[in-house]
Amino acid sequence: MAQLNEMFNSSSGFNLWQNETSVREYFRVQTNNKVDLTNEIISVDLAQNSSYYLADNAPGDLVSDVINAISVKYPGGFSNLSYHPLDNTKLCNFSLICQGEFGKGVAWGIDKQIINNGIPMPVKNVSLCSWTQDYQYDVNVICHEYGHSIWSWTDFYNTAASNTGRFCLMGCGGTRKAPVPIITQLLEYNVDG
Repeated sequence: MAQLNEMFNSSSGFNLWQNETSVREYFRVQTNNKVDLTNEIISVDLAQNSSYYLADNAPGDLVSDVINAISVKYPGGFSNLSYHPLDNTKLCNFSLICQGEFGKGVAWGIDKQIINNGIPMPVKNVSLCSWTQDYQYDVNVICHEYGHSIWSWTDFYNTAASNTGRFCLMGCGGTRKAPVPIITQLLEYNVDG
């Protein structure tokens, strides 16, 4: 858990698991210190494993079950979580880091709540990053999914509409060691307003 906290929140020098930066440092560097993301890292256990959620007609919903487990483990909720920068009615971001075959990363809408400062706070944007091996976490996947869930950036894979390919965070995420830069047009629109 301490290592995951470093991966998300270290201001500089994070290099575990062959990474060259933390999530926080990446966005600070890419935005010239305009965005400084910190994350509350928590852990919950679920009664079911990944195959339960991936089965045909699966009876459970992973995100709902995680949020329910958080509510049980932390009935008093949390303090001073951040609202979304573009929609001040919901949590800034909710990331799930999972072991199992959930796919590398997915972001989607949901309508659940957690307690923040004693009142319900909607969770409507979730990013899911999963790995099949222990301690193979890479910052590039997390940063790419943050692009979806925080700023609603679309994928810019090599298509007829976009040819950013491997030159943009939203085109590929980056290498195993470090994310690639964010294209300037995305930053100007979403960070500067």
